[in-house]
Amino acid sequence: MVSLRSVASAIVALPFAAAVTITVSSDGGNATSRHQYGFLHEDISNSGDGGLYAELIRNRAFQSSYSFPSTLEGWYSLNGAALSLQNLSTPLSDALKTSLNVASSGSDGILGFYNDGYWGMDVKQKKYTGSFWVKGSYQGIFNASLMSNITGEVFGSVEVESKSSPDEWVEHPFELTPSANAPNSNNSFSITFDSAGLEDGSLDFNLISLFPPTYKDRPNGVRVDLAEVLEAFHPTYFRIPGGNMLEGLTNSSYWDWKNSIGPLKDRPGYAGVWNYQQSNGLGLMEYLELSEDMGLELIVGVWAGLALNGGVTPQDELQPFIDDALDQIEFIRGAADSTWGSLRAKYGHPEPFTLKYVEVGNEDWLAGAPEGWETYKSYRFPMFLEAINAAYPDIQVISSGSVLDGYDIPAPGNGDYHIYGTPDQMVDQFDLFDNVEIPHLIGEAAAVHPNGGTAWDGGLVEYPWWGGAVGEAASLIGYERNSDRILGALYPPLQRPWSKAS
Repeated sequence: MVSLRSVASAIVALPFAAAVTITVSSDGGNATSRHQYGFLHEDISNSGDGGLYAELIRNRAFQSSYSFPSTLEGWYSLNGAALSLQNLSTPLSDALKTSLNVASSGSDGILGFYNDGYWGMDVKQKKYTGSFWVKGSYQGIFNASLMSNITGEVFGSVEVESKSSPDEWVEHPFELTPSANAPNSNNSFSITFDSAGLEDGSLDFNLISLFPPTYKDRPNGVRVDLAEVLEAFHPTYFRIPGGNMLEGLTNSSYWDWKNSIGPLKDRPGYAGVWNYQQSNGLGLMEYLELSEDMGLELIVGVWAGLALNGGVTPQDELQPFIDDALDQIEFIRGAADSTWGSLRAKYGHPEPFTLKYVEVGNEDWLAGAPEGWETYKSYRFPMFLEAINAAYPDIQVISSGSVLDGYDIPAPGNGDYHIYGTPDQMVDQFDLFDNVEIPHLIGEAAAVHPNGGTAWDGGLVEYPWWGGAVGEAASLIGYERNSDRILGALYPPLQRPWSKAS
């Protein structure tokens, strides 16, 4: 077989004056799938909190986990206010137990606090919506403002009448429209109040939130600018939650979809796998709505009993997690009168979402090898496949590994192949699937190492580059050639803040 690389090299070697005639037959070949390309999303490099998720407030609810204790990160005092974290006997909720205490500390007059967001806040003359919860006795007005960190200029402010009570938590919603655009993003959000109105010298705050306009005007939605860029790619697949985020650091801290739905005050934080706490604000329902708004075909990942530390769920303890996956599928596509479908309807979406693809786990050939991979092949994937296929025979169940990873995938399962390689390795993908019979998803594929480098020992290429793009293009041509057996190809990462590039 003549390789694509040898053909390309031969063409490049021809004298520039020579004419090259390429004839392409219009007969034969495979029909190209209409679902050829798409994205996956996991919260890596703040691509969720601080990225696609439109929430502007960093550390809005002081969430914690065994990996990340509650902190005052992102919060600062104004006019001498004393800030501290408290675990009250009556927390905002069982999910959000830690709150911010703001005390006068003997200061008179206006005091408060501010948040500098994720690398600042972009302020435009558009309507912002927000809210904050307060517990304590205060008679007076709160001022919610967007202001410059450099000049102190206030771009917009709104008065919010206090409804606070010492006996319960009270939400204070507001809308704020700045009178001017900020010249840069070095801005912050503040809440101030008059200490003269305090009865006990302090107030407790929690779940302090501020959203700009969102894509398709979804409450608790995603950023308009980023979503429109993604939409312009005309993707057709959306794999959620992709990557290591699904697995979690331990078997007791995987991404639990049930913790990511419902009112924000009832969503506990998640011990993210990429060195920071996640808010769970961008949860399953938000993913489903984004997929619907963009017309994307969902590929939903379900936890498969393996964590990144190599912890494996024994066979006799796996059934509850299979049941949990079935609950998740019912939440997504069950009738409005079903147990979990009714909860989806309660959250504003009585019509079922469309779901045709479910992937069991993520890269189970990697964590805890060889035990993790061997248990996946011997009992974990077969048990999930049998249960999902019995309940939903129309769903295509995808293994988190490939036949190229040494797995003889049982019918009617599909495979998932991942590659992070050099440009040359991406070119070698051109004919890789010519003789593979089982349908495969290319769940993650990108050129991330230079040719002739040290691969993973040398780290990643800092930015995308032309050599990588050419290699990736060659691999995509190969996937399209085999679109009768390639479900589609997904490119990671979905989004990365510039400040996180290195």
